[in-house]
Amino acid sequence: MMIVKVCLAATIVFAFAAGSASAMMNGLEGQWRGKGSAFVNSLGDIRAGCRFSVDETPTQVMMDGSCGIGPLRGSLGLKLNISDNGSVRGTYTGSRSGPAELMGRISGDTLRMQINWAGEVNGDLSAEMVLRRTGENSFSQTVIDQVDGQSRRTSEFQFVRQ
Repeated sequence: MMIVKVCLAATIVFAFAAGSASAMMNGLEGQWRGKGSAFVNSLGDIRAGCRFSVDETPTQVMMDGSCGIGPLRGSLGLKLNISDNGSVRGTYTGSRSGPAELMGRISGDTLRMQINWAGEVNGDLSAEMVLRRTGENSFSQTVIDQVDGQSRRTSEFQFVRQ
């Protein structure tokens, strides 16, 4: 279940962090739910869900919540600092490898971030996340990582405001 927590929670949570630098990313404060799938080495693609709350200021987004399958849930947290030029830096807590560093940039309706894990996840130390605002009360999240030497989607979720 720990791998599920990392693949789901870690990749999913980052999706909310991309808040305040552009108009399309503003207004994330509140309660959110997401559903989708994540790749787990020993299990393949599995369905999962997340729920969390988001607080924001003009330069910071903070998230607190949980992800998992049914009653098997793990807590997670996120804190991102957003600059006026659209660059984003922050930290994700909840990974079995320890706190992960996040770095990226907002462009239009998309945020691209590099995830730098504290230890190996899927056999390496980094992954790429792409977040796209799909409506005022929704967004999508995709994580691309190397698995067995091949680039593949390891997480894909749709989120809606509650």
